Amino acid sequence: MKLLITMLIMVLSVKAMAEESVTNIIEYKDWKSDKISSHEVSGKAACVAKTKVKDMDMSLEVYSELSSDGGYVEPMVQVVTTDLTPALGATMKMSPGGQVLPMTISLPESKVIKKEVLVDGVPVMEDVEKQVFMVKFQDKKSMIKMIKGKNYIVGKFFDADGEIKEVKFSLRGSHRSVTKMVEACL
Repeated sequence: MKLLITMLIMVLSVKAMAEESVTNIIEYKDWKSDKISSHEVSGKAACVAKTKVKDMDMSLEVYSELSSDGGYVEPMVQVVTTDLTPALGATMKMSPGGQVLPMTISLPESKVIKKEVLVDGVPVMEDVEKQVFMVKFQDKKSMIKMIKGKNYIVGKFFDADGEIKEVKFSLRGSHRSVTKMVEACL
């Protein structure tokens, strides 16, 4: 009996350690910053400041991965989504008055996950691809400067049929959230 209890405790301890740990840095307006032990796509420890699109499985993230030397790499801006896959290309534009930036599709970071979808009004679990689109800035100062004073980012996603889907990401609260993330992690 003692052996059984000891084994049960060990299994529960291992399971608890395997779960993602999240340390909240700040939640401000539409944005949230966290230190996480396992990113939803890469599975790696990272610092992430992000906002989500209402009623979609899509987020705009400022992502900085933990490197093998214990520090965090220069952050990049990425869109993580299952709602627009497969998309063959993407751009983003800061508004008002921002420039259009091409986004790179990160194929190694794509990941198939289970997602509940409605088929004829019935919820069904289906395999969907979680796709990542990235923009890398020269450095964190230029990235923060670019989002400061902007209201939103418009992402344009292009599919194989040439159709374009536009998605608007709020930047309300992004400057403070990203700045606090950079202070905490970089």
